[in-house]
Amino acid sequence: MEESCNEKRVLTEHVGASFTEFHEALEMIEKEIGIRLYGQTLYRGQEKAEWGLVPGIGRNLNVYKAHNLDKQKMLDDEWRMVQDFRRQAGAYLGRMPDDGWEVWVLAQHHGIPTRLLDWTHSPLAALYFAVEKSSKDNEDDDSAVWVLYLPTGFIPPTGANSPPPGKVEEVRGYMPGHEVPRVRAQSGVFTVHPKPTEPLQAAHLPKDARLGKVVIQNRARQQIKLTLANYGISRQTLFPDLDGLADFIRWTRIGVLEESG
Repeated sequence: MEESCNEKRVLTEHVGASFTEFHEALEMIEKEIGIRLYGQTLYRGQEKAEWGLVPGIGRNLNVYKAHNLDKQKMLDDEWRMVQDFRRQAGAYLGRMPDDGWEVWVLAQHHGIPTRLLDWTHSPLAALYFAVEKSSKDNEDDDSAVWVLYLPTGFIPPTGANSPPPGKVEEVRGYMPGHEVPRVRAQSGVFTVHPKPTEPLQAAHLPKDARLGKVVIQNRARQQIKLTLANYGISRQTLFPDLDGLADFIRWTRIGVLEESG
């Protein structure tokens, strides 16, 4: 019975070779779920379709094993890195981040590997991250946009009383307060993983949740990226700072030529 329940949580895997086919795939997923995707669906773009949904800290387990260190040492270091970040971030922010969800979100978005996994409410933002790298850099790899449909209540409202990420005992979502401009620009939201070395599976989700993905064929990367730019989805809009602006300007003048060969 449990196996049948788990199978119902898995969406059909779709393949897209163009921006139009990606849109059509989302429409088919909406029909499969039977509920409109808007509002309760999260998306995550990944450079390689075969990658699992593993939070940043979990991807470092092999590094620890190579030095004869165990998983607990890695998780202890996760907590220490977040605390080190909090103590020193105040000099840059002009204030000390709250010792809770705020500092974990800030640390995650500034490169500290944690048990948080980034998602977005925007399928176009997720599609951008899936195709951002040139197809020449990934000649044999398709990319993917993961689709996670969540039942009401899975993501608590901002500011709700809940344990900090390190104390959460089951996979759940978190809606940040958008203290970070990049989180706001990317319509960011997170899942938090109590077992961050294990890829997220449908069996880890509430019974009404659904998990699937749209595989984006490698040859479609460049054209989709150009189409997204026409729709206002680019490095400049998703990273609203001078680095994002400079990256986008360079891509419009030189990057497009490099990607087209």
